[in-house]
Amino acid sequence: QGLGLASNVALYATFMIAGIFASPYVDLIGSKLSLISGYFIFLVYTACNYYPSWYALISGSVLLGIFYGPVWVAIYAHATVTATTYSAALKEEPKNAIALFVAFVAAATKL
Repeated sequence: QGLGLASNVALYATFMIAGIFASPYVDLIGSKLSLISGYFIFLVYTACNYYPSWYALISGSVLLGIFYGPVWVAIYAHATVTATTYSAALKEEPKNAIALFVAFVAAATKL
């Protein structure tokens, strides 16, 4: 009883703490590797939900919470870097390309 609530508390508590350290982590390993590792952990978290026990769900939630903050930072950092790189090919100023790419990412995350 209360396993779902406890796993969500574990997930979002660690997410808030990890968010504080997310930017230096993404700077250290890069936005692409942060995204890849974070999305891999999403798969692990999903697998933990197929075996709903206290050990599996709480550990999966804490693990996802640790990687969830860097994923959010890396999504927008990667969009910014990609927009800056492709701004010349788009014949746009970098600030306009950044606005376009970040708008696409924001719209995609709201779906």
